[in-house]
Amino acid sequence: LYIFASFIAGAIQMAVININIMFITLCVIPITVTGGFLYFKYVSKKFDEIEEYEADMTTALQENVNGVRGVKAFAKEKYEIEKFNKKSTIFKKESFKLNKAMALYWGFSDGVTLLQYAVTIGYCIYLARKGLSTGDIIVCLSYISMLVYPIRSLGRIIGDFGKSTIAAKRIDDILLAKDEYINDGTLE
Repeated sequence: LYIFASFIAGAIQMAVININIMFITLCVIPITVTGGFLYFKYVSKKFDEIEEYEADMTTALQENVNGVRGVKAFAKEKYEIEKFNKKSTIFKKESFKLNKAMALYWGFSDGVTLLQYAVTIGYCIYLARKGLSTGDIIVCLSYISMLVYPIRSLGRIIGDFGKSTIAAKRIDDILLAKDEYINDGTLE
């Protein structure tokens, strides 16, 4: 609600001062929303993959900790270490890919935002030469953040939503698993 209220309030206030400045500022919104949607799709898929790789790595570690006597008895330490290292390397590479995608998205988002400021400032300089007051320009420049940054923060919310949907799905899978103890506590 805050995002939409801030966006609407900023757009209305800017339109009262100069509607052309508002439209120039709003031209970045489709780019940001499209980028956020693509980011969400990629991140959701990647979080799911990384959860699986982490589970494989953790399972390998847990098996070795629980079966340490068997591993030592059969002299399988080197094999188990290599198996864990392989799973750990896959997890590390996939996590790096995700972090790289996040860095690219936020870098792109910051670049688009700064470009939007530059375009709006350029247009405001043009309007200042045509007679728009300096006070109106300063106010419009302060309203840019009311239009641009809420949409950018929507990208962060979307990313966090992607993480939480994957986590909720995994929890749901655990809760819906068939109970192993059907006759627990009975003599049947």
